[in-house]
Amino acid sequence: MEGTEARIEALGAQVAQLRAQQDMIRTQVESRRAAARAQIAAAEANHTASESELRNAQSHFDRIAELESRQIATTQSAEDAQSRLDVARQQELATAAAIVAARANLGTVESEAAQIAVIEHQITRIVAERTGLEAERAQRLIDLRNRGVLASFDGVVDASFVDEGEYVTPGTRLLIYHRPDEVWVDANVKETDLRRIRIGAPVSITVDAYPGRTFHGVVERIGGAATSQFALLPSPNPSGNFTKVTQRVPIRVSIETEGEVLPPGSMVVLSIDVAD
Repeated sequence: MEGTEARIEALGAQVAQLRAQQDMIRTQVESRRAAARAQIAAAEANHTASESELRNAQSHFDRIAELESRQIATTQSAEDAQSRLDVARQQELATAAAIVAARANLGTVESEAAQIAVIEHQITRIVAERTGLEAERAQRLIDLRNRGVLASFDGVVDASFVDEGEYVTPGTRLLIYHRPDEVWVDANVKETDLRRIRIGAPVSITVDAYPGRTFHGVVERIGGAATSQFALLPSPNPSGNFTKVTQRVPIRVSIETEGEVLPPGSMVVLSIDVAD
């Protein structure tokens, strides 16, 4: 279980790292994309200006050439016009090349943006692996719960019948425990006195562990059969001879502990306020 938890934590850290890397690349790409688009816009503007200058130089050259053919313009003027035209052509080619370079730079930026998708695929794979580990962990937790033995109430263990690490099977006796704040007294009364006892009758109780003190309680339950009916070794009467013996009937009495600890199995003496 600890190994699975560590792997889940490690995969979570990897996802966080890749997310941070994604954010960094995304920020860098957006910045470089904006710069590349601005570069393209500037190159296109320069190219538009160079095209205008080329048209002007071409028009000026055409006029000078016409005048030179009519011997109105000088040869120097024609050479200057040719030089201006050549410069304008070179400038137009240079600005056109700048547009191509700027667009290529934008393409490089967009190719770097593809790394975001690659990282996203990595994240998807890691998340899927982590989901599988979480499902495995959940199944192991279910297995652990199924192997656990839960007590029906909080209490104190009085005796244990198995050792740590010992394998047990369903129905194996594991331990005995009790609830310290919920104790009672079981007593056996003569069947001849049973008619005088009522549920709810007040009871005075003296406990050997606390001499000189009297605790109080009430009758909570009266058994429906004599204790002899539940003996481990019943005494049948095959001969037909019968000896009358007064039987005992179990009753249960609650007790107000008054904050004292009354260990199970303590010896007590009951005094029941019976109805005449």
